[in-house]
Amino acid sequence: MNDPQQIPLFDEHSNQGSRLVTIVAPKARLTKGQQTFNRLVEKIRQQRELLAEWQAFTLRCQQRVASELEPLRRELCEGQRQMCRLLDELLTAPPKGLGRRQRGKLVIMLEGVAQAVLVHGPDEEIEALHDKHARSTLEESQRAELKMTEAFVSAFLGEDMVKGHGAGSAEELFQHAQEKMQAGAAGRAEADAQRAQARAARRGERPAKADLAQQRREQAAKDASQSVREIYRKLVSALHPDRVTDPGRAGTPDGTDATGQPGL
Repeated sequence: MNDPQQIPLFDEHSNQGSRLVTIVAPKARLTKGQQTFNRLVEKIRQQRELLAEWQAFTLRCQQRVASELEPLRRELCEGQRQMCRLLDELLTAPPKGLGRRQRGKLVIMLEGVAQAVLVHGPDEEIEALHDKHARSTLEESQRAELKMTEAFVSAFLGEDMVKGHGAGSAEELFQHAQEKMQAGAAGRAEADAQRAQARAARRGERPAKADLAQQRREQAAKDASQSVREIYRKLVSALHPDRVTDPGRAGTPDGTDATGQPGL
């Protein structure tokens, strides 16, 4: 064998010049086990190279995000904040000739831009501008969304899912319901697995079959939970009161208003 210095196979700090141990001999003399060993060592080497490539790629992405995208995001956010201020000035002291329809469009635009800013975190100034002109305050919108979420969860998942939830937002409520779903699914899966294992024991079967059945049930519960979450988000997007189009908003089929701004 060459290079008898075996290194840890998954050592992140290993030297680039290090090599894995392989068995060197004429191919005809290698036993089947030795040939298998060499194939596995080669696979490990290939996977280590692939892992190193992904680690380097991840580092490059993080560096680009920090050096290029993050400054642009901050610049965009500041531009949106400035746009909110300009819209506030137009709505507070509207120029001559600005009709009711145009004012409504400016309000919709202000709501959309303010929401885009607030996605990144609380902002007292932008929240105040939003509540000053919007048809409903942020707090009222959150209460309406929470109420709609309660109705959705109760209708589709049962009233037990919303009892004593104590959530302050629609997202928190849905997280609460999802956790209860997962806990219930895990409990049922555990009970089913125990029954399956008991049947397997009575029949003298190996427990592997029961374990496989439990894994499938757990994966099914996980997939169902994820599907419900996606359905919830689509329903909230489609049914939220602020997204309903009225003649004053001049909505378009693509979900934007006449100004090109997305509805809330």
